[in-house]
Order: sequence, then structure tokens, then C-alpha cells
Amino acid sequence: MDISFLCSLFYFAGNSKKKLEEGTADPTSALRGTIYTICKILSKRNPTYLVAAIDSKESFRKEIYPEYKAQRKEREEGYLRSVEQVREMLDLLGIPQICVSRYEADDVLCTLAEEAKKLEIPYVGVTQDKDFFQCLVKGKVGAYHKYDTWEFFSQTQAEEKWNIKIHQCCDFQVGCGDAVDNIKGGKGLGPKRMASMLNKYGDIPTIYQNIGELSESIQNSLKELEPRLDTVRKLVTLVKNVGDVCSVLDDYGVSDFKLDKVGFRKLLERNDLM
Repeated sequence: MDISFLCSLFYFAGNSKKKLEEGTADPTSALRGTIYTICKILSKRNPTYLVAAIDSKESFRKEIYPEYKAQRKEREEGYLRSVEQVREMLDLLGIPQICVSRYEADDVLCTLAEEAKKLEIPYVGVTQDKDFFQCLVKGKVGAYHKYDTWEFFSQTQAEEKWNIKIHQCCDFQVGCGDAVDNIKGGKGLGPKRMASMLNKYGDIPTIYQNIGELSESIQNSLKELEPRLDTVRKLVTLVKNVGDVCSVLDDYGVSDFKLDKVGFRKLLERNDLM
């Protein structure tokens, strides 16, 4: 589970703009929403293992590109306090938390997904970040759409949604960019245009090899994007080997992620969290 995503989602969904501006926001909305989500996932997916991934305060992507997520406001004190509440709750419930310096929660999820593939363990990533589609091989990704509805994508469903193959995800995002993270792709290279070109040419290098076949406006967009290709690719590509750069994952074995469902329910009841 991408806990940073869940905290942000429920904190801001549970507080009006007026409350946030007045400083009267309820910091427990993130806590309630995260507990609700965990319980819902347990009832719907019945997982054997459960692990929480959390964003680091620093990001290597911001080192590469200072404007990364620059449009987002600095997190206010109430939100930061709510994150601490959620982390304390996870400790109480015995759910392992992994936070790796300079990496985001989705990088941790991607690394865990890679390990799960090696062990042939099916996995579900609970995150709204479409970057996680890169991890779909045998696994699935959960994306939150409405307050009470989770939609799970298989590899086939994800390919149908974007009209591309999973292995083309990175090239697709390089061309489109990501407005949510303030990553600029190619002007006019929206999802439909990128999907069409990738279906015809296969990948970005081949698109550039055949640039003369494209309209003048698309040629201009690709030429403007070309000097930024490597930077944009580094920004949109999830890290699959966080464990190679940080020993934090060495502290865990698969058994550490096993969920004690009976104990989990007892802890919920004992702490009046049902």
C-alpha cells in the first residue's frame, strides 16, 4: 500500500478548503480513511501479506529536475501530524513500513513487486499513481476512483485502457509527460497520439527514426522534446532495485510481511478502531 497516497487522499478529501485555510482541519480524517481502506482491502482481497510503503521527504527526482512536483503546496502542519498518526497506527497493527531515503513509495512498491515476481507471488499495488502500471506482469494494480470504489487492473485491462502494451508504459509517459508531477512531455503528444505512434512504431527511438513520416507539428514537438528525453525518462520510470542502493530491505524477509488476520482484528477491536 502507498500510505503517502492514502494519507493525502483522505486528509484533503475529509477537510474543506475553508477549514484548511482557517487552520481548523481535522487531522484524523487520514487515519479513519486509511483504516477503512485497509479493512476494505482485507475483506475484498484477503491478502496473505501486507506492507506499507511511504515517501521519503527527499527525492532523487527533485535532484534531477528541481521543478518536480513544484506546483504542489508545501504540506501544512495538520497533514504532517496526520501522517504521524497513521504511522503510529500501522505500528500498533503490526504492519511493516518501508521508507527509503530519496525514493518514493511507488519505487518501494515496484521493488517489492519485482521480488514478488521472482518468488511467483501474485501482488496488488494499492496506489493511484499510473506509474505503477509499469509493474504489471503477473500482478495487479489498485487505483482509487471514487470514495467507495476500488478498481483493480490486470495487465490486459491496463493495456486496453491505454491502448498500448505494458512494456511501452515508460515511452508512453515520456511522450505524454505527467501534469500531476509537473513533468512536461511533448506539446500535443497526448495519450491518443502517443498510443497511435507506439502501436505503429513500437518505441520512442523508432519513432524518431521515422520522424519524417509524421506531421510537421508532431515533428516540431518531438524535436523540442528530444534534448529532455533522458531526464523525463528518469523522472517517470519507477526504480526496480531500491534494495541495491539501500540496505533497508535487507532487514526483511517474506515472512515479516505475513498478515496475522486474527491478531489484526483483535487489535482493531481492542483499540476501538472497528
